[in-house]
Amino acid sequence: MRTIWKYNLGSTRDVTVQGGAPRVVHVGVDPSQLGSVPTAWVELDPEESGALVLRFIGTGHDVPIGWDHVGSTVAGSFVWHVYAKASR
Repeated sequence: MRTIWKYNLGSTRDVTVQGGAPRVVHVGVDPSQLGSVPTAWVELDPEESGALVLRFIGTGHDVPIGWDHVGSTVAGSFVWHVYAKASR
């Protein structure tokens, strides 16, 4: 069964999402966290295998080749852009 999971992107450069056919459904600021924490909500099947790596990139920074834009959000005075790449 597919479910939605929340991944805070503020503590590390890359976050690996484990589960079958992961799909980012929303990028925003998590209202349950103090401060402006960029967060991705991902729909996936936790019973299936698969993985997706999420990376947030600040405006003006390089975008790695082979990564796809999945959403952007304003967090405080910054705009964060979230990119994804299938994990191997």
